[in-house]
Amino acid sequence: MQDLPVGAEQCVELNWTFTLDDSSNTQFRLLFHRTGVVNVEDTSHALVTRLEAETWTVEPVAADCNAGTPELARVVSAPTRGRTVLTDHGTYWMPFSLTLTRQ
Repeated sequence: MQDLPVGAEQCVELNWTFTLDDSSNTQFRLLFHRTGVVNVEDTSHALVTRLEAETWTVEPVAADCNAGTPELARVVSAPTRGRTVLTDHGTYWMPFSLTLTRQ
């Protein structure tokens, strides 16, 4: 991202991970298009656009970065302790728009 010229954009792979703040010790993963992971070929890539020298946006785009259904992510969960067994919760519509600013 830091090497993108201002005004340029690039499709990237993306994975968000978060853990529930409770006793379940469950970690959820929002799997956008990535290689070598659970079946995610039908999910969205993330498009990074450099708006200014210190500002970028990140938004989901179609699975091939051009056509298809955008804003899809596969949701899986797994325990954070013990044997890792992924539970596939299916594909969900996950629109988002992030603005990143370097301080």
